[in-house]
Amino acid sequence: MNVWERGICSRVKELREAIKWQQPDFAAQIGITLDRLASIEYGRTPLRYDLAWTISVTFAVSLEWLAEGRVAPDDYITLNFPAPKETGLSEKALLSEVSERFIGEHEKCRNDGPDKTRIKIKIDPDDLKLRVHILTMIRMQAPTWLGSVKNPEDFYLSLANSVADYLTTKPAEPADLVNARITALILEKVRLDNATRLAVMNAAEKKPLTYVSESSNIEDVKPKLPALLKRIKKATEPRGTKTQLAKFLDVPLSKVSQWLAGENEPGGETTLRLLHWVEQQERQKIKSPGSASTPPEPKDPNHE
Repeated sequence: MNVWERGICSRVKELREAIKWQQPDFAAQIGITLDRLASIEYGRTPLRYDLAWTISVTFAVSLEWLAEGRVAPDDYITLNFPAPKETGLSEKALLSEVSERFIGEHEKCRNDGPDKTRIKIKIDPDDLKLRVHILTMIRMQAPTWLGSVKNPEDFYLSLANSVADYLTTKPAEPADLVNARITALILEKVRLDNATRLAVMNAAEKKPLTYVSESSNIEDVKPKLPALLKRIKKATEPRGTKTQLAKFLDVPLSKVSQWLAGENEPGGETTLRLLHWVEQQERQKIKSPGSASTPPEPKDPNHE
């Protein structure tokens, strides 16, 4: 396989190890044999698109990250990727083929030279643990901060600029190390979010919580469904979005209407996909250009 395919395979392994799943459990969750997963992780078998789609939906990771590793792993991008049955390609099409058709060619991904983008930087586990703790504390404080300020946009820009100024006063660290830390933090967030999602899914289907981390906050799905459906109702207000949701879930439009009306409840796997869809819609709305309510993103001093 070329360097692009090997990079894709390595990110499957990176994801599984980051969320602390064993190979047998991971393989079972995405519906393949242990031998096939091992063959993918060790770069002997390229990743097919239908399986990449399953991984993305199941673990809430970006297809674009799996394909190219250039965006954040939790940047749940599917808008540029069609459902497996809608690619116009063979059922056995690879993720790289679909990415090339719908995202475009990227020279660095197609280069058959040494895979310099896959240099593994070892992160000190104690250092990562401290950073995760600080990140959690910041997330806990953020609602209080935002609720206390009169002008949230001004607060955001001041905070972002203060951080940028702080970073310029410190000696610059190697970009590879900085990027490795960022990815490790994001994958740890993916792990925790995934544990919560699976708790919701398994509670809905009354399954044992085999794959849920002991550190996750396990809650019954019943209190979560009303809040989730409320978010979905808001997200489907624009004309045509309810049809898009039905298409994404591969269910009749009437089924979506029944869920939103409270006539039926979605099953565990569908609940998981509904969570993914509404998160995607909300994130896309925040990132949409030209939005008056969205403050501009500060320049990242660690990236060009």
